[in-house]
Amino acid sequence: MLNRILIFLISITFIFGGLLIPFNADASEIVTAGEQLEILTLEKCIELASENSKDLQLASKQVAQKKESLKQSRAGFLPTLKYGYLASETDDASSTLERNEANLSLEQPLYTGGKLTAGLRIAKLEYEKALEDERSAKQQVIFGVKQCYYIIWLAEQTLKVTQDSYDYMGRLYQQTKRLYDVGTKSKYDLLMAQTEFEKRKPDLIEAKNGVIMAKLQLANLIGLPQNKAFNVKDELSQVQLPESMALSLESILEEAYQMNPEIRNAQKDLAMAKNSIKIARAGYLPTIGVGGTKTKTSNDPASPPLLNEEENTFTIAVNLSGVIFNGFKTQSEVTAAKELEAAAKINESKKRDDIRLNVQKAILDLETSLEKARANKAASNLAKETLRMTQARYDAGMATTMDISEVQIKVDQVLIGYYKGISDYIIALAKLDVTLGRDPQSKE
Repeated sequence: MLNRILIFLISITFIFGGLLIPFNADASEIVTAGEQLEILTLEKCIELASENSKDLQLASKQVAQKKESLKQSRAGFLPTLKYGYLASETDDASSTLERNEANLSLEQPLYTGGKLTAGLRIAKLEYEKALEDERSAKQQVIFGVKQCYYIIWLAEQTLKVTQDSYDYMGRLYQQTKRLYDVGTKSKYDLLMAQTEFEKRKPDLIEAKNGVIMAKLQLANLIGLPQNKAFNVKDELSQVQLPESMALSLESILEEAYQMNPEIRNAQKDLAMAKNSIKIARAGYLPTIGVGGTKTKTSNDPASPPLLNEEENTFTIAVNLSGVIFNGFKTQSEVTAAKELEAAAKINESKKRDDIRLNVQKAILDLETSLEKARANKAASNLAKETLRMTQARYDAGMATTMDISEVQIKVDQVLIGYYKGISDYIIALAKLDVTLGRDPQSKE
């Protein structure tokens, strides 16, 4: 009898346990009771993104490649040491002559018409451009993290507002149901309260999905597994918005012209084009080099050539060479290089115009988001007070469920608008930092 009771209890445990835990639940979705989710700070997210960003890895490889190219250009100024060995055998009717020759030569360019110097400058500028591209990639990664991070905050605030609205309308529905049961509210009032309550549910689901998607985007950006659950630290709820924008267009434009990676690279492109003209013009000039050759030969195959003193020569030569006519090729190269310089000047001017436009847009976005946040903050205070008064009128039988619903919707709109204004303002500040070319450590 006891065994039957034990078997029955175990069966009940398995049955109810299976009902409580879905069969298709993913292991990562089952959170142990009392387990704390990891809270990610903005600094931690930036650190993870910097470690895992493919864009940064590619930019780093480009820097390494250009650094090696710079070393190759510097090598052109150094002497070249070469060696050679020749073994030959000549047969004729009377004898066979075997000859061995070894030589060691040293060559050093003395004058190339400025070609080597200009080439070195171009290689150095290419390396500096790669460094600027890497710096730009870091700035873009940091901005992307900040944008995703603050969008999560906005999504969570939207969810909180939507959840509060849903709960409030749920309580109103229960209140109306109790009043209907005692005969002080009509069935129409009950159905209206139920409808307004149910209408909030899709908004609540959408708000929850918004938080999930925002977290997935951040996880993808910083390299976290998609199934890893986490929260982000609230860094905006206590933010103090400034009374007004105190930005001087001319001062921040000057900063952008000096620090923005695109402007700096456009200036480097112009400098490279000028050096390309020097390289092309070097085609008109002669080249001068000096060289020395040490040669040892031997006609005795049994004797190593470097030890045989039968023939031992040392030659020093100065080489002067130039082009008299090459079908106007050099002239065409100079013309093409000048066109490249003209295009580089146009590109630099265009970059300056683009930067100016982006800075002006960033300032306008900051002003707009700040004013929206202020306006919605004031409107939210009024809407909350209106909701309180409407609820009191409803309790006194002087207002309908529709009246409360309309005011509640207004409260939701202005609160979400206020939080969006804060988020837009902080994101606009981060975007302005990117436009100005500010590095995180140099931010004022």
